[in-house]
Amino acid sequence: MSLKSKLSLENPLMFAASMFYLAAGIIFFYELALEPSLFHMGLLGILSIVSAYGTFRMRRWTLWFVVALFILGTSFAVIQLCYTVATYSFFPDMELGLFNVALIVYVALVWFFSIYVMARRKMLEY
Repeated sequence: MSLKSKLSLENPLMFAASMFYLAAGIIFFYELALEPSLFHMGLLGILSIVSAYGTFRMRRWTLWFVVALFILGTSFAVIQLCYTVATYSFFPDMELGLFNVALIVYVALVWFFSIYVMARRKMLEY
């Protein structure tokens, strides 16, 4: 029995979206554990985990969480990127340079998977 049939995957890109949202949620909760005053990381983590579950189970209510994560995640990453670039420059040292690159990759993946889920909303079930 293949992995695809074990997980009952009908759409591998929807599975990739759920894994991205799950990984992002875990990273946000990790950052929240390192610095508890960053409550917005907890909000983004909760939205990411719920979106991961919904896309994996193909639930229609997932669309609202994905839209909220699209707006909030993009806002968070773009504001953070603008702040670090305006304050330090794009690549002042390795740590901030990789952080900026990670923000750009995060925004690109949020946009890609959010647009994909929104375009395939007919596949989602009640």
